[in-house]
Amino acid sequence: MNYLINLIFTILIFYSNSLIANDNEIIFEINNKIYSALDLEYRVNYLEGVNGIKYLPNSEKDLQDDFFTSVLFFEFLLNNNKLNDILKKESKKIFEKIKNQFQPLNNIKEEVIIKNINYDYARKLVLED
Repeated sequence: MNYLINLIFTILIFYSNSLIANDNEIIFEINNKIYSALDLEYRVNYLEGVNGIKYLPNSEKDLQDDFFTSVLFFEFLLNNNKLNDILKKESKKIFEKIKNQFQPLNNIKEEVIIKNINYDYARKLVLED
């Protein structure tokens, strides 16, 4: 009987750990920085707040592609001093504008908003340069 209880307890521990691990699964890595499903969830929450729409589950692939390309442009921009300086100055202005304009973003952490502004604005700067 003890063996059966220990076996059930062990199975429950392993099963619960696998459920928790799947919530923060690694999606991709760029420049030794890991981006997880949690980062993607923050990105989707930010986009939903700014755009004022709720994304459907079938658009997850498009959202992952958007997240990947945004991060890729941001990492590229970090190596360009001129564009990086512009990003730092302008992202603060954009954050203040967004903070005052979009009330649904109140439930999103400030650092998440700033990070996503940096991703989007970096893409814009690189494509326009």
